[in-house]
Amino acid sequence: MEQYTGYSAHASLATTGLWINEKEIWKKVGERVTIKQKTIKHTPHDKLKDVFINILAGGHGISEINNRVRADG
Repeated sequence: MEQYTGYSAHASLATTGLWINEKEIWKKVGERVTIKQKTIKHTPHDKLKDVFINILAGGHGISEINNRVRADG
């Protein structure tokens, strides 16, 4: 079994996420942005968050979300 070293190339995203939660940014976005799309597993706002995180993590396209936007380890 491979041992986890505690290193993540995108650790700063955790700090950014805490700041976004503290400032209630997504709550404000949810109040002002309406996305008309059906929800099966993920809400449109969840998908918007995934795209935003992908951009911060250096993603170049939406197709990278499944590989780039996930927990390390």
